[in-house]
Amino acid sequence: MFSGDNSSSTKEEKLTERTSSECEAQCHVGYKSVFITNCQNVPKANGCGSMKMQKMFNMSIIDNLVSSETLNCCNEQDLCYSTCGVDRDYCEKQFEECLGGPTEVFALLSEWFGCYAFEKSQKKRCMCVDEAYPKSTIDDVPCPANLPETT
Repeated sequence: MFSGDNSSSTKEEKLTERTSSECEAQCHVGYKSVFITNCQNVPKANGCGSMKMQKMFNMSIIDNLVSSETLNCCNEQDLCYSTCGVDRDYCEKQFEECLGGPTEVFALLSEWFGCYAFEKSQKKRCMCVDEAYPKSTIDDVPCPANLPETT
């Protein structure tokens, strides 16, 4: 569960969640994910690689070397990661299809390292509310902590 989750997880549990093949950022049963509108947290596309990866590997150079089609796929994935309630597997499948298959290096990197970016995007922009809540957005709640941009 993400924004609004008051559960206490140990550092080891959080690390396991981020690196598992089952990347979770979903609400518990009986709840749904809605977009927080009052936090100036508009989803952003920033090319290929998470902000963390871009800093580590100077990904802006890679963005200049990849085709415009690949860059577009990366940007679409960024926006998918920021869609409240979306399943990460759906985003990965769309990304692979856009790139032309799972053997594309970016698809493999995303599969291996994208969980952290996915979870942070969901936590920054989304909140779990009761299923009966009638809207897909919410604006009368405190904004999540200022999390660094990750998509």
